[in-house]
Amino acid sequence: MRYLFILFLCLFMEATQAGSLKDTVQLKEVVTFPGARNAKQYQVENNQSNTLDKLLLNTSSMFIKNYGAKALSSITYRGTSAAQNDFYWNGVKLNSALTGQVDCSLIPIDPSQQFSISSASNAIGAKVSMDDKSSFYLQAPIQYEFQARYLSLNAFDISNTFFLRHKGFFSSGNLYYHQGKYDFLVPDVQQGKGYRKQQNSKTAQLSARASVGYSSKAHEVLCAVWWVNTNRQLPPVFTKLLSQESQYDQSLRVMTRYMFTKRDNLLGISASYFKEEMRYRNPELALISDNNSLVSRNELYYRRLFKQHMFSAELGFKYDLEIGKSTNLLKNRIRNFYELRQLFIYTSKNRKVSVNATLYQTFFQKKVFVSGIAKSKIVFIQPSASMFAMQLSFARTLRFPSLNDLFWSGAGNPNLNPEKGWKGDVHLEKQITQYANLKVGAYGQYVQDWILWHPVTAAYWQPENLKKVYGYGVELEAVIGKRKTNDHNWFVYAIGIYSWNKMINLEPSSVNDLSKGKQLIYVPQHRLTSSLVAGFKGFQTTFDVSYTGKVYTSTDNTEALPAFMLMDIHLSKAFFIQRQAITLGFAVCNLANTFYQTMPYRAMPGRYFECSVKLNLKG
Repeated sequence: MRYLFILFLCLFMEATQAGSLKDTVQLKEVVTFPGARNAKQYQVENNQSNTLDKLLLNTSSMFIKNYGAKALSSITYRGTSAAQNDFYWNGVKLNSALTGQVDCSLIPIDPSQQFSISSASNAIGAKVSMDDKSSFYLQAPIQYEFQARYLSLNAFDISNTFFLRHKGFFSSGNLYYHQGKYDFLVPDVQQGKGYRKQQNSKTAQLSARASVGYSSKAHEVLCAVWWVNTNRQLPPVFTKLLSQESQYDQSLRVMTRYMFTKRDNLLGISASYFKEEMRYRNPELALISDNNSLVSRNELYYRRLFKQHMFSAELGFKYDLEIGKSTNLLKNRIRNFYELRQLFIYTSKNRKVSVNATLYQTFFQKKVFVSGIAKSKIVFIQPSASMFAMQLSFARTLRFPSLNDLFWSGAGNPNLNPEKGWKGDVHLEKQITQYANLKVGAYGQYVQDWILWHPVTAAYWQPENLKKVYGYGVELEAVIGKRKTNDHNWFVYAIGIYSWNKMINLEPSSVNDLSKGKQLIYVPQHRLTSSLVAGFKGFQTTFDVSYTGKVYTSTDNTEALPAFMLMDIHLSKAFFIQRQAITLGFAVCNLANTFYQTMPYRAMPGRYFECSVKLNLKG
């Protein structure tokens, strides 16, 4: 206990001495000053991004590994692996118990949700949050939005979203359907020239999500359910003519949350149940794989506020149960996690300074694992009404191996240690004028016991705690121009986001391993995204440009995928009839018809077109 107390003091003093931070990057508002926006909010509002991977694509230091259109999509944030990033839905962790990660292509998005991404967490990578909007966001007692889109990739989707609010009660939901052939042209390697249509790439997805809640001065209740069903054919690599691979995914997520507030006391409790099913078929190899997982996550916490809410302290307890059932695990695997959490928050009277410190103790297999976060923020308001903010975070990170890492039949390693590390970052943010915002940041990270699947023989792979990794980088964000408001008929502004990332392996996995001192695979050093947005009397145009530097595909950095640049243009016109609106949209994606890959030999679409119609009703 003495060690835990000392570690907490160190975390708290680190935040206090730094005098600053909060490094949460809200997708709906990347720059935190009033009126500053970015392309991500435009995409959410206009539903240009129908899945989470596309929404996250232009976020700073984010790289998406796609196995093809609507195929497996996993994120790399600041060089971390997909399983090192935590995904949360209404405060409950979503990561699979079997793989430890989330397939972002299976998460449809809609206007009833809000999204944020933060590096200030005890996750080795980022924390991505997806929350159902509360009644606070509703503009009318009844709202309904319908959107239909057609893509020239022989694909379409239909989305129905509703909001209801009556006194303290509120509800929202979405019904989403997607279908596509994705038979776009890919290089004809067999003929040595020209192109051919991609085969075995049909996808169908049905998603339903609903939430209902009640909010009053003393009580807040939220109950939500989310069901997703996806059937996908998996296209072959473009060096191969045919494939018969297919994958079926189904997930059911149910959660409930209750909070009681009285004076300076808050008591909260939440419970959730997740069931995931995945069936993989490959007739060519006579391979059948059935995977199922059941997860229950439960939390109880109490918070007390002191001295006019300037100080607050929280004590929390979590219990997680994970059950894995898979043909690859030979037998059912069950494990339990217990966690204690202590949270301390200071906020100045003028709300310009905040300091947070959180300490976690996780009890697993009769051992105690410690992690924690310290973060702070300070804002200076100058006489000219412009603002300057400094943000800082520091964390002790932790990740446990997945059930597949531990128990995969014939390859899993039950002796794996959890991944542990340290990370920190600092951001300086300046509102130069009412028309310009600038944010500059830097980060550093160290991870030990990095879990790596590597070949033991030519046909046998096994995970081991082999790597120690050190990473660092720089991030820049700028917004210039007259932003969109409700008071003006026209607007024009530009957004630029640049990141430079280094993630270096410090230890080789064997005598013949030449990866020491080399960049990790699938970590681009350079990422640049920019958007030019303009509008006038209901018309709106967005021109997006993104650049991704080359990524290495071999640990010794001798093989790489080339850098690529993508350009998209979106046009829309909104027609208003009293409080109702109809918006027609047209887009050209991959305007230059660039051929690119994020995974070797996995083709991504060339130039394609998109037409959409959106109906927004308010009652």
